[in-house]
Amino acid sequence: MEHEHASDAAAAHARANRLGILGMVAAMACFIVNDTMVKYASESLPAEGTRVLFRRDGLSVPSRIAWSHAGHAGVEFDFPLFPRELLRHVPTKQPKAPLPIKRRPGIAAQPLTPAERALIERWATESPNKLGE
Repeated sequence: MEHEHASDAAAAHARANRLGILGMVAAMACFIVNDTMVKYASESLPAEGTRVLFRRDGLSVPSRIAWSHAGHAGVEFDFPLFPRELLRHVPTKQPKAPLPIKRRPGIAAQPLTPAERALIERWATESPNKLGE
């Protein structure tokens, strides 16, 4: 009966490992597709000085392309933006709940091995300060 339980646990563990590996492969495939699409889209970046409308999460700011090189570009806004405006979609940091106090596990009573018992007896009888003195 115990052998069946152990083999079921091993099979579940192997299945979980396979699912984890499959998940990692899928994540890497998504990353590769995303990277390829970004590189493809960045091949046609607007030229330097082009007027653009920067839009992000409900924020629309008139701006221009300040520089463009090797598939990257910098945007210069027509007016200063405050960090609070730019980060409004980022959730505020919530205070962490205090961690529960973890207590040290209790000592489980187990019989001493013959080697441990001999070591203790030797220590108690042969040490310079014998027990009881």
